[in-house]
Amino acid sequence: MNGSKMMKGLMLHCGANAVDEVAVRDAVTPVATSSHVPVPHGMVIDLVGNMLEHSGWAITQKEYGLFGKDGAQMFGVWGIRNGVFGHPDYQLALGIRNSHDKKFPISVGVGTTVFVCDNLCFSGLISLAAKHTKNVIRDLPQKTFDLFGKLEAANLLQDKRIAAYKEKEVGTTEVHDFLVRSVDEKVIPNSYVPQILKEFRTPTHEEFLYDSTGVNKGVRSAWTLMNAYTERFKSTNALDLPGRTVRLHGMLDQLTFGAVQGLDAIEEVDAVVVETTPQIIDAGPGLPPVMVG
Repeated sequence: MNGSKMMKGLMLHCGANAVDEVAVRDAVTPVATSSHVPVPHGMVIDLVGNMLEHSGWAITQKEYGLFGKDGAQMFGVWGIRNGVFGHPDYQLALGIRNSHDKKFPISVGVGTTVFVCDNLCFSGLISLAAKHTKNVIRDLPQKTFDLFGKLEAANLLQDKRIAAYKEKEVGTTEVHDFLVRSVDEKVIPNSYVPQILKEFRTPTHEEFLYDSTGVNKGVRSAWTLMNAYTERFKSTNALDLPGRTVRLHGMLDQLTFGAVQGLDAIEEVDAVVVETTPQIIDAGPGLPPVMVG
């Protein structure tokens, strides 16, 4: 991956109150009760960062948004990679959410950001959701580490998925049917249809017309359609992106493969197995350590 190709304003695109990490860490965490244990945003950030590092992944970019009273709701997007090289069109991304006001659990999801436009789409291949219950701090580190153990398989599948999207030509009848079904599936409201159809017909960026070899053949594909949706999602609430885009990916999989893709679509020969020795790793301040290997 070219290190200069990085996210340039995802939070601003999505209408969020874009802030730096210091502001996220400074958000006040309410006092815990017997039934609700708020976890500081900074603790979640430390945990995800430490587990990611121990899984062999590097963070290329961080963006954050705060929502609600006193920054009670946090949404972060990190660009990540596991080597020097990556795909020229997009990079893998992590979406991180936490709330202090019971709006949603701590959650981590995997997606992609498209370099040319900062479009963000969550894959739904692997995800974590942890409620703010009395055992959340005890259980969260291990759950997070286990999640990242599947990250390479998710990365491989996402590459195959997007390559197939780029080769799947989509005609007028198909796109009209897709738009109607996406309203039924709660991917979009009715009001989004005209803008998405316009973007599909006349893409903002030439890269939306590229096939899997990087050639613009002037053909609209499932890749074109995905980016038509995510272009429109730039002006929606960032907190709604995970749900909308996971459902979108499911529909695109049905269109392209005839079925939703899961990690079982990756063959064992595709995976890189690394032998490790048992060790205890630090999950972050205030969190229990994790035994790995």
